[in-house]
Amino acid sequence: MVYQASEGSVEIAGFENLVRDSKFIVVDLETTKLNPNHGGKVAVAGFFFPEKGKFAVFLTEEFDSLALFDSDNIPPVIPWQEITKVLRSLTSDKVLIAHNAKFDVKFFGFVPSSYVFCTLLASHLIDENQKKTLSALEEKYLKTMGKHDYKRQLAGKLGRDTLNLSPSLLLEYCRNDCFITWQLFKIFKEKLREMELIGLFNLLERYLKVLIEVENTGIAFNKDYWKKALEKEKERLSKLEERLYKELGKNPLKFNWRSPKQLSMVLYGKEILSTAGSVLKGKEKHPLADLIIELRESDKSIALLTKWEEYVNNGRIYTTFNITGTKTGRLSSENPNMQNVPPHLRKCFISPPGKKLVSLDYEQMEIRMFALLAKEQRMIDYLQEGKDLHLEVAEEVFGEKNEKTRSLAKSIIFGLIYGMGPSTLASNLNISMKRAEELQKRYLKKFPRIKEWMKEVVDEMKRKGEIRYWSGRKRRIKDKAYYYKAVNSVIQGSCADFLAKAIVELDKYLKERRLNTKIVNLIHDEVLLEMPDEEYIHLDEFKAILEQKEVFRFPFTVEVKIGNNWGEMR
Repeated sequence: MVYQASEGSVEIAGFENLVRDSKFIVVDLETTKLNPNHGGKVAVAGFFFPEKGKFAVFLTEEFDSLALFDSDNIPPVIPWQEITKVLRSLTSDKVLIAHNAKFDVKFFGFVPSSYVFCTLLASHLIDENQKKTLSALEEKYLKTMGKHDYKRQLAGKLGRDTLNLSPSLLLEYCRNDCFITWQLFKIFKEKLREMELIGLFNLLERYLKVLIEVENTGIAFNKDYWKKALEKEKERLSKLEERLYKELGKNPLKFNWRSPKQLSMVLYGKEILSTAGSVLKGKEKHPLADLIIELRESDKSIALLTKWEEYVNNGRIYTTFNITGTKTGRLSSENPNMQNVPPHLRKCFISPPGKKLVSLDYEQMEIRMFALLAKEQRMIDYLQEGKDLHLEVAEEVFGEKNEKTRSLAKSIIFGLIYGMGPSTLASNLNISMKRAEELQKRYLKKFPRIKEWMKEVVDEMKRKGEIRYWSGRKRRIKDKAYYYKAVNSVIQGSCADFLAKAIVELDKYLKERRLNTKIVNLIHDEVLLEMPDEEYIHLDEFKAILEQKEVFRFPFTVEVKIGNNWGEMR
């Protein structure tokens, strides 16, 4: 039942026959690092062909180069390039199955046209609260603990790294992962159908492939500007520290401002629960609050700039997007996080010669989704007419249009979206609790559908234990104390699935017309493109695709900006 290779040419020939004759192929790779764009290489490649009941597990040249074991004990080595050559030529009509498929497929060096079933993604749609490691899912759904058993055999080994297993045990470990993944695939496929999630899963399967391409494209990085920015930020931090020590009359050798405990003792003469910015700038604002907040921002910028150097390869930075990283469905980014780059550091990211960076930014995306889902018609009318929603609302709620009332209206609606009660709103606006309650009541009285819809969402969560987005995605909140988060989940998750659909359509357009424009970053409600100068003629079409007017018959307006770097776009 187990396919075992003997000599090089025969091994690849046997593998090629199995790929050609199979519809389903389960993949599991063991790699030296988590990202091929950061120097990661495939050391072990495992494949399971369920219709044949056979495995093909190879050690690659990378495993051989690690020299972890005596060469006499290592099975024949097959170059990874030979394996991917077979996959590239023979998998177009197959179903590839993997746990965390985006990780495995990134190492292929190409994005397959075949259907890719990710059991990690499926498990997230089935229950976003469950543990999604392969061992946890095996225990929960298969009632076996095979992966746990192999993990126990790693105990005491250097770094607890899978590659420290003996070759024979490593091959068996890889086979076992493939087999577990196949069993989960069969269960999850049926569960997705029963839960009416197949449509959403198919959309996200295509989205997952686009994300692989975005990750492998990376974004051009100006290392010279980066060095200057890092030096400048260090100088800024030094001057801010000098100011703080002078104001406090403290010896820097005896006082660490980064320690909340030491800081609270110096500022208040006692240890307080929090020295967060919102506390320092609260009702009784501390005189040094602004300075301390600026210090923290500078310190954070230095840490961010320093970390970026690890992820530069061939003049570009490569991130990893996580499609299962949040319970709401919102996309996250890590290593490095390219969704929280401060505006003053965005000049580090540039366009190569002959190209421009193009920002397609949704205007007030969450607020538009809020108004739409709540069916608050007056808000919808304002948005459809292209009016400044916050200014119009300010006039209705406060009887006057100016920047102060607009800012209040904006704070209130964002507070409602993010589940803020009067106490949080009071703290954010530095007003009394009574005043915050009064503001929220006035707002909701003028726009009653918002309060009604929020109650409907929370009531549905209480009654069913779950809510559904327009896309079909389910959100479950088990702790009753957090039911209020259901409103934000629906808004945030609905926006995330709306964006996923838009990105899939944009990618389809780019490929059909064989354009060289590339998606290089995704930031919740913004899409960043790297566009050749000669493809500007397609900008209006890109904008129309992202706005997707056919989905809700409602304008999710996109603002277009162009520049040579991300920090200077107009």
